[in-house]
Amino acid sequence: MEKKVGMEMRANGKINLYLDVLSDGASGFHEIQSIMQSVSLCDRVTVSAVRGQDVRIRLSCNLPYIPCDARNIAYKAAELFCAESGIPAEVHIRLQKRIPVAGGMAGGSTDGAAVLRALNKLFGEPLTTEQLLAAAAKLGSDIPFCLCGKTAVCTGRGEVIEPVENRAKLLLLIVPSRESVSTPWAYAELDKAFGDFAGRKAQNAARFDALCTALAAGDTAGITKNMYNIFEDVILPKRPQAARAKELLLTHGAIGAMMSGSGPTVFGVFDDDDTRKKAEAALKKHGYYPKQAETIL
Repeated sequence: MEKKVGMEMRANGKINLYLDVLSDGASGFHEIQSIMQSVSLCDRVTVSAVRGQDVRIRLSCNLPYIPCDARNIAYKAAELFCAESGIPAEVHIRLQKRIPVAGGMAGGSTDGAAVLRALNKLFGEPLTTEQLLAAAAKLGSDIPFCLCGKTAVCTGRGEVIEPVENRAKLLLLIVPSRESVSTPWAYAELDKAFGDFAGRKAQNAARFDALCTALAAGDTAGITKNMYNIFEDVILPKRPQAARAKELLLTHGAIGAMMSGSGPTVFGVFDDDDTRKKAEAALKKHGYYPKQAETIL
């Protein structure tokens, strides 16, 4: 019998430095324009596999409330890899979660991307980069970005990726909330608030361009000045813990703070590590569990 081989992968989370919605879901999905950014806060994904007679997948996780069956994107990623590559395999996946769950940081998506990368390496790269990206897009809108990482403009559903020059390594404090947000509900709230989103791309073009310019120049102040997330308008008024976390970050020295994705996780950007540490201590006193991270260039 062929020997089972394995590897451990870092599955980095993401934040959105910019996120706007340009059209409603009439075409089947909402069109977005986003700048996604990989961060050092990561899950650990261990994948071992061996060729078999058929496809068998086992998944385990350090968090007892995470589903370990076909509801999990990492499980689906293993199934999809076997289907796309034509390789029947016995696969074991172990998730060590650190990224906030359902927090707007692509925690599930990055785990799925890590499984795709690991299986492709373990079996000698039967899928090209283009094939992996196409497979990732079938699994979820954020997964193609999670495969590529770093900094990118993401459009369409989020699966169309264009790398962006970025010279700014940002010091972050990431603050999970005990609240939760359903992405379909969040988009429904946006639909009620913004209708068909007509004219939004032109309306925010100057801010988007200024953010791209600031990233290329390594201008942290320019980045924080031009960060934007449309979901804050509808989520923060209904998620007071997340709104309070953002307020506390700014009160305690963050030069910018914003919710990531559809939330409710909030991040703050700091000029120096000493200020970040003091803010971390302050938020802990208010019952939060902040996590330090940096952006990945």
